[in-house]
Amino acid sequence: MMRMVTIAIAAIAMFASAALAAEKEAEVSHEGVSSVASGGSAYHATSKYLDATLSLTRPQFIYLSLDSLGRERFRAGAIQRSAVAAASPQTVARHAATSVEYRRPGLDASTPARWTIDFNAEGLTMVPRWSQSDPPEPIVLEFNPKFSRATLLGRFNPDGSVRLPAILHLPDQGTVRITAADRILLPMLDSFEKGSFEGMGANGMSNDWKAWDGTPWGYEGFLTDGYYALMAVLLREGCLKTMPPP
Repeated sequence: MMRMVTIAIAAIAMFASAALAAEKEAEVSHEGVSSVASGGSAYHATSKYLDATLSLTRPQFIYLSLDSLGRERFRAGAIQRSAVAAASPQTVARHAATSVEYRRPGLDASTPARWTIDFNAEGLTMVPRWSQSDPPEPIVLEFNPKFSRATLLGRFNPDGSVRLPAILHLPDQGTVRITAADRILLPMLDSFEKGSFEGMGANGMSNDWKAWDGTPWGYEGFLTDGYYALMAVLLREGCLKTMPPP
């Protein structure tokens, strides 16, 4: 049975290319994902459904291949070097068993990463965190039409971009579901941490409810129904199971 690999991202963009160093660290296996770093320049992660290599000098992909059947039959040549990606500024990368974090050189490791790419047994999650001092660049995925007739399916915007969720199909490899559920949840969690839902706004309304443009629109203070957003964290991490309808 063919399965759909999932790539969850908060801002879709595309991939890059670089050379692999010969020196490798020990391979690490964790929760269905095997990973290894190569000479400080590349990070390779693989599962039954996905085989990917990331640059450790900038948040870009060097290699990506899929197998929606989960038989680990991966094909090369789908992506090619992107001039946009190659021109992006270098970063400092920190990698763990299943994830890589990218920051501007000179920033402390405790600073939120501008890009975090996390692999799991059936896909990967790419999380950008915007800040004025370290804004995330696009991750460019540029396919080589000689090797892969990639097709992106979704609702097009007037400017030619595609709304999420969307479907990316790679012939002879499989189908990728691209979602952006975290684009609301993650900024909300950041606001919880900063206390941005507490107190009153300049317009005399409380900050617990806000319009889409950020204007305070509440009137009762920090309501307990804020737990819905916190519950979403537990659901996202698989700590809670949704109940079936009666």
